[in-house]
Amino acid sequence: MATKNDKGVTKTTLPIDSLNTKAGTQLRALDTKVAGRYCEDMQDGDTFPAVTVYSDGTELWLVDGFHRWHASVKAGFTEISAEVHEGKTLRDALFAACAANHGHGLQRNYADIAKSVRLLLRDPEWSLMSDRAISEHVRGISHTTVGKFRTEELGEGEVPTVHPSLRRPAPVLGPSGWGVRTSACPPSWPFQSCGRAP
Repeated sequence: MATKNDKGVTKTTLPIDSLNTKAGTQLRALDTKVAGRYCEDMQDGDTFPAVTVYSDGTELWLVDGFHRWHASVKAGFTEISAEVHEGKTLRDALFAACAANHGHGLQRNYADIAKSVRLLLRDPEWSLMSDRAISEHVRGISHTTVGKFRTEELGEGEVPTVHPSLRRPAPVLGPSGWGVRTSACPPSWPFQSCGRAP
């Protein structure tokens, strides 16, 4: 039975083959041994936490829980418990996936975290986030290390350019010279509001 909380998140059971797992939201390498162990535990009757899914009303993008999903498929299950965040876009799902698996499940390694950071830094809009903001979102990495990745991605002294369709009010510059969030942008930034096109 589906239940929805006051944040618009629905706890439900979904057909396992209805989830889109090929949209780029899996930002970590799959550990087949861990998935195999999960599969054995599931077959023994162990209950696992619901996977996290983002939906725009049509697509169901898997954001967090790829090892659980693979284990469920291997175990022959046809359904999976899920927490569905409604009214979301693929862009929202990608942004959320950058912070997935922090503090639960199989912990991310450095390469997994670096992949998330580089995804944000290579985006014309998300790259305007400060090093500290990226560090706080991805977690598991310091803002100084994010700064090193930024230098590698952009080159010393380069400033990222923003496509006209993604332009936002001029950012306030922090001590590092990179834009930081302003009061003009709500906490949902960088993927909503501020008068920018989607």
